[in-house]
Order: sequence, then C-alpha cells, then structure tokens
Amino acid sequence: MYCLAKNESFLLYMVLIASTFNLLIFRMNILNRFSLYFTPFVLILCPYAISSMKLKSNKPIVRACIYFMFGFYFVWLTITKAAEFYGVVPYRFI
Repeated sequence: MYCLAKNESFLLYMVLIASTFNLLIFRMNILNRFSLYFTPFVLILCPYAISSMKLKSNKPIVRACIYFMFGFYFVWLTITKAAEFYGVVPYRFI
C-alpha cells in the first residue's frame, strides 16, 4: 500500500481545487481569478509525478501525452471560447 506524503497530498488537493475552478469558469467568469491562484500547483505536480514514476521507459510516453492534452485543450479553447474570454468584465462603481 502506498501512503502519500504531506507535500504530495497538498499538491493533489490544490490541483483538485484548480481543476474545479477551471471547470466552473464556463458558468461563472469571476472564478477565473481564483483559478489563477491554484494553477501553479498543476505546473508543479506534473513534473513531480513524472519524476516519481518507476519505469523509465514510460516517462517519455506520459510526457508526450501530457503535452498533447494541454496542446489540444489550448487549441480547442482558443477556437470555441476566444470571443467570450476577450475584454474586461463590466464592473459598475457603486
């Protein structure tokens, strides 16, 4: 049985929160600001997870799959949602 260290469980919880906020920004645009606080934990967890893999032959395959998924998500988001994310949220002063 594998037991998570404190830093691993913290990273996993932060990535879970970041993923939740990223999914909710399509409904509530204001949550995009909160997702920016948790996004660096995703960037920390991905290399950490790859470096902790035991089989070295799987590392390039997993790394290529992650690059492909992030690239595909970027292209899809740019094509489908670029017009909605452009501009500033219209705030009203008092």
